[in-house]
Amino acid sequence: MSTLIIVGALLLALVLGAMGCSSPGHATEPEPEPKPEPDTVKTNTLSRAELEARLDELAKAPPPDELMMGAMCYDPAGPPATAEYTCPICGEKTQYDEYAVNHVVLSITECRRLAEQIVDVDLRLDERAFCEHCSPGVEHPVLALEIRDAEGKLTRTEKISPNDLKLLVEFFEGSKVHRDSQDFESPLADHLPRIKQLLGSP
Repeated sequence: MSTLIIVGALLLALVLGAMGCSSPGHATEPEPEPKPEPDTVKTNTLSRAELEARLDELAKAPPPDELMMGAMCYDPAGPPATAEYTCPICGEKTQYDEYAVNHVVLSITECRRLAEQIVDVDLRLDERAFCEHCSPGVEHPVLALEIRDAEGKLTRTEKISPNDLKLLVEFFEGSKVHRDSQDFESPLADHLPRIKQLLGSP
């Protein structure tokens, strides 16, 4: 009888082994396949030739037929006495007085909003001069703009204003008209020297 029990146990072990079974608590799951790395390359970045073609098209475009005169009287609200700037890089806060409050509260905020609308080039705002932690001792901070085309050429321009970003938004949208902060319109071609400077075009 004991011999039959041993033989039966061996046969059962062989059957379970052939079926791929394992004892409870030791079941192994197949390793998940590695996920592909995210594509971080901007495929819609314009090449230098495409940028030059667009600039040339704007230069040759006929002037707009009608332009708005904008607001004749404009009385902007005065800025607050102080402003708190939060650095997007280190997260530290810097307190500003009236000297730079327009740049901190109005200009940088507006430039960020406009920059998000530009997708044809790799674009970055450099705000480090406004952070006393990243750039200690800077008395007169200015905003800088860095643009990289599809070939990797980097163009850096300092003393950036919202109007500069507005020019780029209008240029990449294919507009032939520039509208300033007071709704005064002018031919966008009139601003080609500044647009070329921002894009690093000769």
